[in-house]
Amino acid sequence: MLLNNFSLLYVEDDKDARENISSMLEPQVKELFVASNGEEGLELYKKYSPDIIITDISMPIMNGLDMCREIKKINYFQLILVLTAFNDLETLKATIDLGIDKYILKPVYDFEKLFNALEGMAKILQLDIDKRNSKKILEIENKIKSMAEMIGNIAHQWRQPLSVISTSVSGIQLSIEYGIPVDNEKMDECAKRVLKNTEYLSKVIDDFSYFFQDTSTVLTHFSIKEVIEKNILFTQDSFEENKIEIIDNITNVEIFQNEEQFTKAILNIFENTKDAFILHNEIKHKYFFIDVSKSNDSITIIFKDNAGGIEETLLSRLFEPYFTTKHKRVGAGISLYMTNQIIMKNFNGNIIAQNETFTYKNETYTGAKFTITIPIEIKEIR
Repeated sequence: MLLNNFSLLYVEDDKDARENISSMLEPQVKELFVASNGEEGLELYKKYSPDIIITDISMPIMNGLDMCREIKKINYFQLILVLTAFNDLETLKATIDLGIDKYILKPVYDFEKLFNALEGMAKILQLDIDKRNSKKILEIENKIKSMAEMIGNIAHQWRQPLSVISTSVSGIQLSIEYGIPVDNEKMDECAKRVLKNTEYLSKVIDDFSYFFQDTSTVLTHFSIKEVIEKNILFTQDSFEENKIEIIDNITNVEIFQNEEQFTKAILNIFENTKDAFILHNEIKHKYFFIDVSKSNDSITIIFKDNAGGIEETLLSRLFEPYFTTKHKRVGAGISLYMTNQIIMKNFNGNIIAQNETFTYKNETYTGAKFTITIPIEIKEIR
């Protein structure tokens, strides 16, 4: 029984009924708490937060409905089953108004009915746990995927300066080995090249390091433009390698939100666009447009490409977890799902994906367009 996985609070003022039902409940649940009135029940609830509550209505000191009313203030979604001798419309209406989940008349003769009701509640709780666990798995998978992409991008950023350092130093070393004179000017030039490139490598570390920090709950004022420029840096080599040109028109605005989550949400769109162009490498001119504008109380961010768009039948499923259109467009699985979750749940915003046909430099193109709207207070940077 699923009921074994959950704790239960039983509140009943009748001693015989309390002892009788408690003796049957205790072996069936993870942990049982018992109270003789609503006041005791409320205190036990505050202390132990049981998963399920069974309560009588008519009790001294505090009745069951008043106790339920207080508990619902603490947790509106608390699962509650009422056992009561009252069978009138007024009592029934009161339990409905309170959001009581089950209602069984006393005295309880059909214990199978009682346990079936409790098992049904346990199934609801288990589904909620499974859903939360699934979400955690998705978040972990997306974090791993993002980290792998970041490490790949760091490798791209490091490859060229490391090559310059290696070539400079090995050139001096070879000259020394073969007895070729190395003048001070050449040594100075080599040292400057090495210093310049090591400074660049250090900057890359600084730029990328915050990405791996767990600052998901930290809210700060940050610039939309700076975050997008950081994403451009992260993907610069892979975009250049695939000959993707970025055209941006960004109003420089500042928002008070979580920079790390916003960066990751935006980076997923960058990666998705890159993957789309990889699948359509035959496109001669590859463009990625970024437009940021503001209204009185919101920011609109538009990302658009000319990679041919997404099949219309797939657009409505684009933000589903684990949904992928790899045979049509790579990278639309967990990454875009997580982008949608961040924008909608954490930023109280909205993201829409659609195809658009447009004209640029007298040429007509078709591509995917992602429109993000964040309805939060914004501040223009002067």
